[in-house]
Amino acid sequence: MQMDIANFPIVKIDYSAPYRVDFREILDNLDELFAKEQPFVIIGKGESSQEEADQAKDVRMEVAAWANQRKVYLNRWVLSSFMIIPDPKKREEMQLYAPIFEKFWEYPFVMVASQEEAYQKASILLAAE
Repeated sequence: MQMDIANFPIVKIDYSAPYRVDFREILDNLDELFAKEQPFVIIGKGESSQEEADQAKDVRMEVAAWANQRKVYLNRWVLSSFMIIPDPKKREEMQLYAPIFEKFWEYPFVMVASQEEAYQKASILLAAE
C-alpha cells in the first residue's frame, strides 16, 4: 500500500502497490493529517497484495489498537473513503464488506466505478464542509 498526501484534502491510497515504507509511517501520515484539523477524503484503488493480505497478526493488532485510540479523529476528519472498482461484479462484492470496514474505521466506505466519479463525490463532500 502506498499513500499520497500531496493533494490534501484528497488523500490517495494505492492498495496494489507494495509498501515503500513501514506501515507505521502510513499511520504517522494519518496522524499528521488529523493534526491539521481539517476534513479530508480518501480515494483508493487497486487490490491488496498477497503480502499485505498475509500480514502478521501482531501487525493487524497494532493497526487495530491505533484505530481504536483515534476513533474520534477518524470519525471527525475522514469524510469518506471512495474505492475505485471498475468491475461491477467486484464492486458489488466489495459492497458487502463496507459495513465491516465502516464499523472498524469509523467513516463511510463507498465503491465507485471510476476515478472521475470518486473525485466528483469527494468534491461534493468537501464543498459541504
